[in-house]
Amino acid sequence: MSTPSNLAGYREFLRLRLGIQTPLERWKLYADTGTPYVWYDKTGAERTDEPPSGMQPTWQPDPSNYKLDSAISNGASTANRQIGLADAGSIRQVAVSAQTDDGPYIIDLAAVPGFTDRSINSIRRAWWFDGTETHQRLIPTILSSLDRIDSQYIGESPSSARRFAIEGYKLYILPAPSADGYFEFMAGCGILAPQDDTDGFDQIPTDYDPSVLYIALIELAKMLPNDVEMRSRAEAFTPDATAALEKLTAWFNGGSNEEVEPQLIFDARMMRRWGRRRY
Repeated sequence: MSTPSNLAGYREFLRLRLGIQTPLERWKLYADTGTPYVWYDKTGAERTDEPPSGMQPTWQPDPSNYKLDSAISNGASTANRQIGLADAGSIRQVAVSAQTDDGPYIIDLAAVPGFTDRSINSIRRAWWFDGTETHQRLIPTILSSLDRIDSQYIGESPSSARRFAIEGYKLYILPAPSADGYFEFMAGCGILAPQDDTDGFDQIPTDYDPSVLYIALIELAKMLPNDVEMRSRAEAFTPDATAALEKLTAWFNGGSNEEVEPQLIFDARMMRRWGRRRY
């Protein structure tokens, strides 16, 4: 099986290592013999085409998709805690001088003092601080959305900062501030659990996805107190989970590793941006 890259594929990965035959695997076995494999979709319709990845097998209802998804989410959280990536900590500041040129002010989030290069993967909250007593909440937006309404942000004169946007590793303050102050923010550096079957661990290279999944197997074992056999199968991967955690730690500590260049997100998942991903 190739390296999985989304939640549906992650479930296949876990089931195969637990010795559970998946619908997709069974379909492929039948295809090799020339005999069509019959399965049923959510409407109850009979199908013989290739079933979707991550489909829950009727012959092995436990662990369920819900339980596997929870274990995967817990695996990401465990990795974050062990590596120290769950949060960047308290509110941080970036000093910004008064601007005179039209257009947004741009901050390179790939090289923010106090963070390992390219370690920030989300901006959770942001403010503009005038240096005295006013903290103005900055509203997140998307440049492509502004483009669609023909916003003239690219030529907007410096004024009081109101919004911010992210493109790649560049953060845009809109409009550029006309007075000295500070961009204040709370950032995240952790691995985000996938939200649906098309989501993956976008903060790490795909080749590292199995590392989180081996940790997820140990988390799954904790969720199966009454299933001794299945718990034993999951716990057998403890050495793999330990090695996986070391591998993830080494990658994150690599900082400016050229292997991948993830893009930032707002805390709202619908605004996530990542090549093949949705806006």
